[in-house]
Formats: sequence, C-alpha cells, structure tokens
Amino acid sequence: MITINNAPRFWSGGIYWGDENKLKEFAFNNYWQIGWEESDNTKGAKAAWQNIKEIQIGDYLAFHGYGGRNDLTIYQISCVTGKDEQNGKLFIKKLNKNEDMLFHGKAPRMDKGGWFGTLFPIIGNDAINKIFGKYINSKIIMPQNENPYKNEIELLRFKKNIILQGAPGTGKTYSTASIALGILGDDSVDYGDHKSVMQAYKKYCDDGRIGFVTFHQSMDYEDFVEGLKPEIIGDEQKCVNYKIEDGIFKRMCRNAEKSMHSFSAQGNFDSAWEQLIDYLNENDFIEVPLISGKKTFRMELNGSGNGLRESIQGTFKFFNKEQLYNIYRGLPGVPARGHDNYRKAIVNYMKEHFSLKEYKKDSIEEMNNSDTQPYVLIIDEINRGNVSKIFGELITLLEGDKRARETHPLEVMLPYSKEPFSVPSNLYIIGTMNTTDRSVGSIDYAVRRRFAFVTLKADKLKLEQYYEKHGGPKEKACSLFDEIKSFLEDKKSDMDIDDLMAGHSYFMVGNESQLEMKLEYEIIPLIAEYVKDGVICSTDSEFQKAAEAWKNLLNQ
Repeated sequence: MITINNAPRFWSGGIYWGDENKLKEFAFNNYWQIGWEESDNTKGAKAAWQNIKEIQIGDYLAFHGYGGRNDLTIYQISCVTGKDEQNGKLFIKKLNKNEDMLFHGKAPRMDKGGWFGTLFPIIGNDAINKIFGKYINSKIIMPQNENPYKNEIELLRFKKNIILQGAPGTGKTYSTASIALGILGDDSVDYGDHKSVMQAYKKYCDDGRIGFVTFHQSMDYEDFVEGLKPEIIGDEQKCVNYKIEDGIFKRMCRNAEKSMHSFSAQGNFDSAWEQLIDYLNENDFIEVPLISGKKTFRMELNGSGNGLRESIQGTFKFFNKEQLYNIYRGLPGVPARGHDNYRKAIVNYMKEHFSLKEYKKDSIEEMNNSDTQPYVLIIDEINRGNVSKIFGELITLLEGDKRARETHPLEVMLPYSKEPFSVPSNLYIIGTMNTTDRSVGSIDYAVRRRFAFVTLKADKLKLEQYYEKHGGPKEKACSLFDEIKSFLEDKKSDMDIDDLMAGHSYFMVGNESQLEMKLEYEIIPLIAEYVKDGVICSTDSEFQKAAEAWKNLLNQ
C-alpha cells in the first residue's frame, strides 16, 4: 500500500443526472462521473469540467444530493484513486461504512464558493470538518495492484479492438502491457511498479497469451496471416521448396480457439481425434455413413494434415477439430453452414471406430463461461502499415458480432491452406497510432469502424506523480512542459493540441543534465519537424527564439 497525496483537497460531487439518481451505480462500481457533456455551455457544466482537471489522486470526494445550503445531504465519503479526465470520470474508494451517520442539515459556511453545482471544492476548516469529520484522519492509500487503465479495459472488453492514439511520448506502447494484463484478469500485479508489470507481461508472452507485432510499410498479408515461404531441402542437391507458414495473427487465433473449446475438459475427444488423424496418415480416406444410413461420403486429410475434407469434391466440405468438438458437445456447428448432418456422421464414426465416449453435458452457458481464456494481440504503429492490405478479407471478421460463438459468426476460406478461418471471441486487439506521423498511410473508414479510438494526452499530472515518486527536477520539468504546450497552442493549425503536444515521457528524467539533453536532442528536433511539415504555423525565427527561451529556462 502506498500513500498517494500528502496534501489532499476536498470536493463534493452531485449524484443526480437530471431526474436520474446515480448513487447506487456510483457506489457499486466505485466511480463518480460528470453527467454533462463537455460541450455544454451551462455554468455548472463548465465549472465541473474545469474542476475535474484539478482533482488529484488522494483528494477527498463527498456525494451530495439536492437541497443546496438549507437542506444538504451527504451520501458517501470517498478518496480519489484514479481519474479518466477525458470522460469526466473519477475512480474512488469508499471510506465510510454503511451504518455511519453522514452530514444532513443546513450546509456549513465555506470560506469561498457555494454549495450549488455538479462538482465543486469545499473550502474552509469548518465546512471540511463537518462534512468529512473523522475521515480526514484516515490515511488515504491505494492498493498497489490498482490498474490505472480501467476505462480502456472496459472499452476493450466491449469492442474487442481498440487503438491508442496520440502524440509521441504519451505512453501508448507503455500502457499496452497494463491493459493487456487487465484483460487477462491478473490482479496479482503491482501496477504502480512498471518492472513488475513487464515481468508479468513477459511471462504471458512466453506462454502465448500475449502477442506483439509492429506494422511497417513493407508488411503484408503473407507475413501477418499466412503465406508461402521458401525452404531449402536435400543434403547434396539442394532444392527450394515452398511451405505454408502461419503469421502471428493466425497463430494467436488458433491458440485462442484451443482455449475456447478446452478439448480435454470433458470426455476423450482429444485422444479419439488423434487416433482418426493417425489412421488417415496411413490410409487414403474413410467411408462415413450418414445418420440416415442411405448413403456414405468419403473424408480425407486436408493439405495441412490438421483437418478433414471431402475426398471426391476436394474442399467443398471441410471440417476441423473445433467444429466437430462443438457437435460432440451437442452444440450447433461453428460456423453454421448447413453441414451439421455430415459433422454428426463423423462424430458417430469416431464413436464406433475410435472409442469416442459419450459427452457428459453441462449447461451451454456454463461451458461458454468456464473454458475460455482471453488472448491479446498488440499491434504497435498500426497506421505505418496498409491495414486493409495486411488483414485482407479478414477485416470483416474483426467485428464483435461476427466472431466465433457470437450472434452472427462468419468464416472465410484462407487462400493458401484452404482452411476455413474465423476470429475467436476471446482474442482482443490493441493497436497504437502516432497521430502526428503524416508520412504513412491513414486508417480508412472500413478499419476505423471496427476499432474504438482512445486518445492518450500529454498529462502534467503524471509528470508530477513521477517526480513525487522518483525525485528529480520537478519544477523545471513542469515549467518546460507548460512553456512548450503554450507555444504549440498558439501556433497550431488544423490539428488539436492533444495530437501535437510532446508527451510527458519526454520530461521524465533523473536530473537537470538529462532534461537538457532531452530538450536539445528530442523535444526541439520533434517540434522542428512540425515547423518543417507545416503542422504548426511558425516561422524558423519564431521557433528558434522559443527554443532559446526554453534552454534559458533550464539554465536559470
């Protein structure tokens, strides 16, 4: 447990969104949120959105209802454990017990400000003591394993695919590890210690639960999904042979599929399947009678040796282990293509000839919930590749409802292996994208609607927290941050400041000498590129004057 804020401030947030009482939702889910849109022009909305920028981790927050100064009711006392400034959201920890008597009566006088508003500071010893009372002496602490990316994790679970976008240095790649671990449900990690995060991350990468790839301009479908790759065979007379090689996306999908079906969970399907494959490795085909008994059909191994296909018509009917396992469990084939009568016939054949035992059924809901492990694929610099070309026809399958086990499951036939392919519902994709890089391909609309975009901003609060924890030139780093942001805000053209501002990682150093090197060799060259590309409206002389001022700031 670690102390977050040694000089906390005190705030009060309303629990009504119009006529809707949000108390139960806020209390149950451990958060508080502004009900106004950021674009609303009311006085209360503007004040709330401004105040949420000032709240820090470790501050106190009271929940208030209607009543104003004559009949004030406080419903909960909490401390702030995190915040999502973009969505007006505070993550909190409840301090009072349900049986505690909280303030109810005429609102105490404050030294400054009043009791009306959505989110406002409570100022003055009398007001603070009457509202927060004994909780002021509670040591405000945060669990070490608190994941700071709760909102992004929640969004990823819902959407399946997200892209973290923002300017350089805002922590896009840095944050993917914590988000991935959050999706995997690992609560044992100390998310306040990045070394601990990366140790857990590496373990899951080694286990195949997390995959990482960087897109680049020469990457294509054959690298990402599957393609023909040359290999040299023969000892004396060397020949070149071409084999089908799976890319990282196909490998991750196959690993996730195996987790979804958990073959060894019930019955002996796994061993019966292996017996069937061994038999077909030694024999050309099997003659399988349909359930009706009126006719038979022949099945042989597919070209990859990991599935079955009809031997007479080639690839017209293709069955893999996952599809037949669904039938074995008494579920519809995935995907449904009208061939379940053939699938059932093969399962019956396995029972008669390969000792397949009867499956002991649990409820479908129980099976779906119990034998699925999440997998995560991280695609760094996703916009540096031609995304539509790299994913090819599989781009449609990324949508949540079109994945295996979802409401509208779809599959395609892969071009080289001739295998049916679908994207499992337990594979999550995290992309990162540099919004200032205009030298590479853009993300088209077909791709955009399949991903949710999350903007990571240059965050001065994270900069301050870094120096509170590690020490270093906090005042100069924060002043430099403010000066550079002010310059970019004045000179920006058609781009938002969040897409331009050098990220907080540029300002995180151990001493003043390192900060000077960061400014000289990283920050100034970055902004010089902005000037060169016309991203900001500044002349060379204006920029040089500003750069000298930044250097002088560090030499004071």
